[in-house]
Amino acid sequence: MSSVSCRVRSMHRPASECTRMTMSRISLEQLAKWSVACAVAVMCMNASSTSSARTSATQLPGTVELSPLPLDQSQDDSLRTVLGVNTGVLATGALAFEGGYDPADWSGQMRAVVLNADGALSQVLWDAGLLLTNPSVTPPIRRALLTLHTDSTTGDTIGMSFEPWSDFDPVEMKGLMTPASRDVGDTLETRVEYLRGERGEETTGVMRERKSLLGAIVNAQAVYVGRPTGNYSDAWPTKIQGISVASPEMEPDAQSYDQFVTSNADRQPVVYVGANDGMLHAFYAPVPHCTMYDEQGDCTRYDPGANAGKEVFAFVPRGVYGNLGNLTSADAFLFAPTVDATPVVRDVFFAEHGDHAWHTLLVGGLRLGGRGVYALDVTHPVSTNEVAAQRTVLWEFDADARPGTTPYGNTYNPTDLGYTYGQPAIARLANGRWAVLVPGGYFPDCSKPDRPVRCEAAARTAPADFSVLFVLDAQTGEVIAELKTPTDIAGVASYGLSSPVLGDYDNDQVDDVAFAGDLAGNLWRFDLSSPDPANWKATLAYRPEVQGAQPINVMPRLFPDPVTNRFMVVFGTGKYLGEGDVSRDVPVQAVYGIKDRVDSRGNPVTVSHESLQAQTLTETTVSDPTSSYAGATLRSLTSNPVAPAAGGWYFDLDVASGERVVVTPTALFNTNSVLVSTLIPKGGSNSSSGLKGSVMAVDALTGGPGNSLSSSGNVSYVGGLIDRPRTAGTLPVATMMGGGKLLLPGLMLKSSNSGLKWPLSFGSPTWRRRSWSILSQDP
Repeated sequence: MSSVSCRVRSMHRPASECTRMTMSRISLEQLAKWSVACAVAVMCMNASSTSSARTSATQLPGTVELSPLPLDQSQDDSLRTVLGVNTGVLATGALAFEGGYDPADWSGQMRAVVLNADGALSQVLWDAGLLLTNPSVTPPIRRALLTLHTDSTTGDTIGMSFEPWSDFDPVEMKGLMTPASRDVGDTLETRVEYLRGERGEETTGVMRERKSLLGAIVNAQAVYVGRPTGNYSDAWPTKIQGISVASPEMEPDAQSYDQFVTSNADRQPVVYVGANDGMLHAFYAPVPHCTMYDEQGDCTRYDPGANAGKEVFAFVPRGVYGNLGNLTSADAFLFAPTVDATPVVRDVFFAEHGDHAWHTLLVGGLRLGGRGVYALDVTHPVSTNEVAAQRTVLWEFDADARPGTTPYGNTYNPTDLGYTYGQPAIARLANGRWAVLVPGGYFPDCSKPDRPVRCEAAARTAPADFSVLFVLDAQTGEVIAELKTPTDIAGVASYGLSSPVLGDYDNDQVDDVAFAGDLAGNLWRFDLSSPDPANWKATLAYRPEVQGAQPINVMPRLFPDPVTNRFMVVFGTGKYLGEGDVSRDVPVQAVYGIKDRVDSRGNPVTVSHESLQAQTLTETTVSDPTSSYAGATLRSLTSNPVAPAAGGWYFDLDVASGERVVVTPTALFNTNSVLVSTLIPKGGSNSSSGLKGSVMAVDALTGGPGNSLSSSGNVSYVGGLIDRPRTAGTLPVATMMGGGKLLLPGLMLKSSNSGLKWPLSFGSPTWRRRSWSILSQDP
């Protein structure tokens, strides 16, 4: 799978409540060749003058309601969910990483749970929050905490340790000391020590008391990184579009990818997760070994492995400093997001500053935690230390960076970067450079009561009618390009660009195109195929019927389209970002498959809604008491053929009021199917019904039935309603050993039948053992 990257108990409540994951790129040729399962191994504000002033503000163009609080916090006392898995295949040693938070004090939870062969969660092996909070296991003075600051002369970001004597820049100093000190014991030094884990000032009442040092894990998912799995070939193009191009991977002194894999074959597995304590945490995650089996051959006791669950290091992004001081406050604490996004990881080649070797790169945004994106070198995570922070901390690109001109003569403005909700993508581009694509993100609507702190400062910089995609050098963070959506298309205005997906048309390991949706409902195509970044541009791939009615805030998925010999782009619409999104009274949302089309001259074509083939979604509740799905609500889809001239397909999510797609679909390339997860909100704070949703397997080329959940007579059920669906990120999935079944750990069908205890699963082809790989480490 070489080309496929195959997250004081005062509570900040809305004023109304006072009175109330990787596959980020894909190659067409590879997709056509695959024949086996590829399971994506993913306070109450004073309702007085202050609130009145806030609600009297006017919404600015290009902004959207963004709530600091989780919209679903009241659904359960133990808000835990499966954040990720350590393998795509369920074998002995398979783990699920389960995490969440306690809304009473915003402490976090992160633990490793054994996954049985049927996908059921079993025994807990370790709890990272407990280990982090225990000073005998994790002494604060021994923690390796990293950060970075901006050089006042050059504007470069430079890695350093996170300690009281570190060289914090003015922005960081202001954030650390806000709110202002109200006690002689409340100083910069004690605040930094507190954030490092010292707890002396908690007992005196000077600083906020914590149940756990691990902060709330709300929207971030866990990312497991073991040995390298990129499977790159060492053959890279030296000529693209008839132009000679640099291929640093093929220089005489370059490390080959095979050499990189060999030298890192025994790399210590680590799981990375962002938490709202201001840090991205790295925890040891060795593959457990079975030490006892029962008579059936099932493992009943595990050795979790050396250092399992202990912290390797943690990183504090510069973009979250504005909320760090708040974390220490005993009397003025308001929950505010910090590191709330899921990072992405990919092996990349570095060719700058005398380096000619492969590295494992981790890149992450912050969601509402900040307007920035950071990059870490996690090639050798166990050797990370504070003295050599710059070996790990590569760069950070924030909205307060200096504007400038790229090496290719184009200008860029970092203030066009909003809150980084969209996940970055890591690419190898035609100009010979490895790059990070950063979507422009979201800007807050300050007319809403559930707005973030420092709202106006962000909203004022929102682009009025266009979105941007920043392209940054993966090694240095240098801006290669700022690509803007066009503003000359009548009736089209873009805002809120979301996560991009990358595509390779000719299987040369170079990414030619990126697709990303926006909150206006447009799908954009970014042509990156030229060796000259000055020629990169954005065009409109799909234009919705009504601008803004069907927002896209998930990453699309790409599948090979045999009709066009290009891509089918699959995505769903909807959002769940602010208090207003809790309502079910929204326009009908939909799931789409859009053809990546060009005209006879090779110019890209915009697909319109009227050219799409409709499918129809229906659902039924199983009434047969003898059925294993008795009481479950299952769904089916029509299978209308999609004509070659059609621009694609769609089906409306119209069987449940307010249903929408807010989780990135999961691609199943062996069957050309896509798993679509939906959310059905509670419909308001007074609603008695809980949060629910559905998971459906859909054929990527037609929008009809994909992998079957169950069959009855002539009806093939594509999925059903589930309890406690995810509200962001991706679905962790895995296959059974040998294939035959695709499992979704932690998800259950919604049913009145208490006998339904097994995880949700779909049919999947049996392996023929040609190209599968287990992503966990060998014992």
